[in-house]
Amino acid sequence: MDYIHELRQYIGPRKIILNCAGALIIKDDKILFQRRTVNG
Repeated sequence: MDYIHELRQYIGPRKIILNCAGALIIKDDKILFQRRTVNG
């Protein structure tokens, strides 16, 4: 979250909109999940 703290130095308390993307992969009745290492 250092990125957010650095942004705060420039923009103060204004709203920050963070983008993200995701996917759900289903094959042979199985679902593939991905776990992020930065937050578990």
